[in-house]
Amino acid sequence: MTTRAVPTLLPLLFIFLAPIFSGFCDEPKLHVLWDTISPDGNYALGWSTTDPESELSPFEDPTDDSSVTTWLVEVATSNKLIELPDFHFWKLKSKRLDQYWLDTVWSEDSRYLLILLQHHITHVSTTINVLLVEVSAHRAVDVTQRIGDLIKDEVQKNYGGSYFENPWFIETDRFSLFGDAGEHDYDFVFQLNKAGHSLTLAKAIRTKSANEDSDRRLNRSYRKLHGLLSGDDQKALIEEQRAWLTKRDAIKSAAEKEKFVAARSSELENRAGEISWQRSD
Repeated sequence: MTTRAVPTLLPLLFIFLAPIFSGFCDEPKLHVLWDTISPDGNYALGWSTTDPESELSPFEDPTDDSSVTTWLVEVATSNKLIELPDFHFWKLKSKRLDQYWLDTVWSEDSRYLLILLQHHITHVSTTINVLLVEVSAHRAVDVTQRIGDLIKDEVQKNYGGSYFENPWFIETDRFSLFGDAGEHDYDFVFQLNKAGHSLTLAKAIRTKSANEDSDRRLNRSYRKLHGLLSGDDQKALIEEQRAWLTKRDAIKSAAEKEKFVAARSSELENRAGEISWQRSD
C-alpha cells in the first residue's frame, strides 16, 4: 500500500506547491540605482515593479500611487531593507521618468541618506519631496513638511515651497541645502536631534550663488567612486588620492589650485559615471 500511494500523492503535492513556485518565479526584478551608492559601497536605492517594465511610461507622475516601489537595498545581497514612504521613482538605461530626477547625498559614515525628488517644468524647478533615511534604524521619514514649517516660522512667513540644490552632510547629524525662500536664496543648515527623530533649522544664511564649493564637489565625486569600487580597488583609490593631495598642496597659486581640484573632480565623476552606466539595466 505504501509504495502505491507515492505516485498518487506526488501530483497532489505538485498542485499544492505550484502557486508557491510560481510566486518565486514572478518575483519582481530589483533594479539598483547605482548613482545613489553609499560611500562604503554597502547600500543604494533600488526599485521594483508589479507591472511589465515595457509598460512603464516616461510621463508617469512618480508622486501618484503606482506599481513602482522604491527601496533602500543592501547591495551585496539585494535585500530590501527599507521601503520609502509614498515615494515612487524608477529609471532604466533605455528610458527614465520625464522631468523628474533624484539628488542624493550620504553622510560620510554611510549612516544617513538624504533624498530629494526634483521636478522641472516650464523653466521652473521644484523639490517635491525630501526624505531622510537612517540605515541603522531601518527608518525613512518624509521631512518635506517639517522643512517647510521651519522656513515659514523662522525665515519667510509666506513660504510656499522651494527648489533645493547641493544637499550635503556637514557632519553626521547636520546637513545643508541651498534653496530659495521668498525673494532671496539661502544656505540652510538643518540639525538632526534625538538620534534623527527631530529636525531644527540651525542657520539660514542669505546668499547669491548656488555654486558648490570645489572641495565639496571633490568629496562628493570621491565618495561615490569609492562606493562603486571593490575592496582592493578602494585601497588603490585611497593611495591614489593621497598622492594627488600631495601634488595639490604643493601648488602655490590659488587659481591654479582651483583648476587642479576642478579637473580632479571631473575625472572622478566621469569614472563613477562610467561604472554606474555599465552596471545599469
